[in-house]
Amino acid sequence: MTTTHEGHCLCGAVQLQGRGTPKISVCHCGVCRRWSGGIGVGVMFEGGLEILKADGLTWYESSEWAERGFCKVCGASLLYRMKSDPETYYPQAGTFDLPEGQEIQEHIFVDAQPDYYDFKDDAPRLTEAETLAKYQDGES
Repeated sequence: MTTTHEGHCLCGAVQLQGRGTPKISVCHCGVCRRWSGGIGVGVMFEGGLEILKADGLTWYESSEWAERGFCKVCGASLLYRMKSDPETYYPQAGTFDLPEGQEIQEHIFVDAQPDYYDFKDDAPRLTEAETLAKYQDGES
C-alpha cells in the first residue's frame, strides 16, 4: 500500500495528493525567492502527484522553460512545472502536512543564494548550470 500525503492551498480551492516517499529540495534562485517570499522548498513524491481539485488553480509563465501554479482565490504558491514536461509537478513542501523527520535531499541554484541565510546540512548542492543540465535533460 502506497502512503499518500494530502495538500491544499489556504482556502481549499486547490487540493493535491502526493504518493509515496517525499523528497525535499531547496531552490535558492531569485525567482523562487520572489515567488515564495523566502526560499523555494519543494517536494517530489516517488509515486507522483495528483491534483484532486483545481477550482482555483492558475498558471504563470515564470521563465522560458517553466510555469508556476498558484491559487487565484487565496494567492497561495503551490506548484512548479517545466514546459517540456507539463504533467510532472514540483509542489511546495509547505502545501503538505508531511511527517516529522524529513531531511533536505538537494539544494539547487546555490550560486544564486544570498548571504543572509545559510543551511548547515550536508545535502548535495548544484549550481545553476548543474541544475539546468540535470533537470532539462529529464533526470530527476
